Amino acid sequence: MILAITAFGLVWTLPQLVLHSHGMEGHYRVPAVIGWFVSASLGMHLLWRQRRWILWGGTSVLFTILLALNLGPTVARFSYYTADSLALNQMTDYLVQHVNKHQAIVISLNPITHQESAFSLQSHLNFVGLNSPIYLLPVYQTEHQQNHPLVEQLITNAGFAEFADLEKLAANEVGAIIGIDAPNEITQIPSWYLPAEWERVVFSAPYYTLSLKKLDSVKLNNFDYTILTPIEQ
Repeated sequence: MILAITAFGLVWTLPQLVLHSHGMEGHYRVPAVIGWFVSASLGMHLLWRQRRWILWGGTSVLFTILLALNLGPTVARFSYYTADSLALNQMTDYLVQHVNKHQAIVISLNPITHQESAFSLQSHLNFVGLNSPIYLLPVYQTEHQQNHPLVEQLITNAGFAEFADLEKLAANEVGAIIGIDAPNEITQIPSWYLPAEWERVVFSAPYYTLSLKKLDSVKLNNFDYTILTPIEQ
């Protein structure tokens, strides 16, 4: 049993440390979930090897019940984070191909967008070789006019020291604005931003759940990343 607990700690912790070191823990949760299954399997194997049949049988029944009750949500959670990863990779590939290294990337602080992307995106872009400076653009929907809870954290983060210099940028120095669905959503408009000169690009991946009644996957929604890019003149 001690071996099972130790194995669980290693299997669950090591992938998280690796992903955390690359700033990706907000996107890639699958290794953590896999860790639970692997650890449970190791524990069941040890019970079998030690011939503790009653305990093994009871644990098997318990896991079967839990799996049946949580199968749909578990599949949906796996699929959701997989779609997140796929959409993020699509967007990253696009940025690498279309944003020059000297151009800045602006991330909007929008309460309805994926907040964790602001933390991990810079590390993710650097990981694939795009070392563009990252700036922050506060964006608030009409129903979310209060201060964004992440603003202070992001401003004090060392990776976002350029926050105060956003107005100093020129239009040709910005390669993309991430997290904007439409030009009219920008309420605090920088002097270099003209809506007519930007176009909307969406990167999307579907995610699903499992229907036990139909014994088939059912689409829940799409996971989207939206950016604005300069229109080539």
